[in-house]
Amino acid sequence: MKTFSIVVLSLILSVISSASFAADLERFISLPSVSYHFENFEDRKAFHPGIGYEYSPDHAMGWQAALFQDSFGQDARYIGVNYSSKAFPLFGFRTRVMGVLNVMEKQYLKGQDVETRIIPMPILEVKATNKLSFNVTGTPQLDYSEKHHTNGVILFQLKMAMN
Repeated sequence: MKTFSIVVLSLILSVISSASFAADLERFISLPSVSYHFENFEDRKAFHPGIGYEYSPDHAMGWQAALFQDSFGQDARYIGVNYSSKAFPLFGFRTRVMGVLNVMEKQYLKGQDVETRIIPMPILEVKATNKLSFNVTGTPQLDYSEKHHTNGVILFQLKMAMN
C-alpha cells in the first residue's frame, strides 16, 4: 500500500509541476466528497476526506488518481482512465458527461480486508464557477460472485480547476 501511495503521489506531483500542458486542457485537484449509500447507510460515513488529480480534456481520454478515506474510515486509493464529452450548457452551467474506469483499493464490506477492484463510473460534471466544479457520480450494485458485490452509492465530489 505504501508503494502504491508513493507512486500515486509522485504522479500527481509530476503532473502538477509540469508546465507543458496546453491552456485548453482540463486539470483539476479533486477535493473531499460526500456519499449516499442506498443500503446499509447507517454503517457508513458520508464524508470522505481526500485529495487527488484529474486530467480530463474535452472529447478525449484522460486519467485520474486519488487518496481518500472510504465509507468505513479506511485509507483508500484509486487510479484510472476517463473519457469526457464536449462541454454543453445545462440549466446555465457548463456540463460534461464522463465515463470512468478506476482500479480502486478500499474496504468494500464492513469488517473485511481492503480489496482491489475495477469499478466503472458514469460522471456528470457541472462547472459552478471558473475555478470550482463538482462531479455527481456513483456506482450501481455490482455482483462479482455470491459473496462479493458493491453497495449502490451516489457521490458528490468537489474539484478545483488548475487552469
